[in-house]
Parts: sequence; structure tokens; C-alpha cells
Amino acid sequence: MRTIRVLIREGPPMLRGILERAIAGAPDMEAVPESRVRMAEPAGGEPPQPDVVIVSAPGSEPAQGVSALLNRWPGSQVLMLTAHGRKAVMYQLVPQGTDMGEISPDQLVEAIRSCVRERR
Repeated sequence: MRTIRVLIREGPPMLRGILERAIAGAPDMEAVPESRVRMAEPAGGEPPQPDVVIVSAPGSEPAQGVSALLNRWPGSQVLMLTAHGRKAVMYQLVPQGTDMGEISPDQLVEAIRSCVRERR
């Protein structure tokens, strides 16, 4: 089984640390830095896409960059965290959000697995 590649963008340092620890504790996932996604060049010449891109949005307003992220990585899903990382909304190309309600770090890891499994 292929490792689920998770790119964490934006967000307060404390929240990033929590997310990185939760993902590091999941043997089927890896947190990839954006520089590695941009610079890595597989045989086809395109940088490998992350499976999931996590962004943080202040309050409960949707991030304006969701469409840009989906255009940049159309095969990825964008997981937007709101309410200080306690709630999540998953977006996919043809921007569609799924309100996931309040979410813990362990539930976040399971949500990442679930959405990637559905797309494979």
C-alpha cells in the first residue's frame, strides 16, 4: 500500500506541531514539506502531488485559497481546519466541502485515511 502524502500549509505553529505529531504516529502517512513537493521531479517531469493538503482558516470562514490549491494539485483533497483546529471541512476538485464537525487529532488521521481510500 502506498504511503499517504500530507502537506501541511499555513496555520499557527502549535497547531502544525499537533498535526505533524498525529501524522508521524500513523504508519501509513508522511508529512511532506512544500519544498519537497515543489522540487521533487518524478519521471513524468511533474512534482508529485500530495494526497491531502491541510490549511488553517481563522474563525469559521472558508479559506480563499482552496480553489487555487485544487487547481495546483487537482488530484489532492484540501482539508481546511477551522475553530482553532477543532473543526474540519474536506474539499475536492469541483470544490465541494464536507462539514466534518469537531475533530480530534486522531479523528483527523482517520479522516485523511478515509478520504484517500475513497479516491484510490
